[in-house]
Amino acid sequence: MVRAAAPVLEPKLWYGMSAYALDGKVVCFFQSAEKFKASYATLGFSD
Repeated sequence: MVRAAAPVLEPKLWYGMSAYALDGKVVCFFQSAEKFKASYATLGFSD
């Protein structure tokens, strides 16, 4: 879904999880609930 909406972003790993970067900086990432001790998995965005 990310690749379809923003094909300019390149996939990479961030803390062992899926992420997408622009010019080497992560702009969109996935956080698992188990690894980060949260109730739900999260799709996050960086400034």
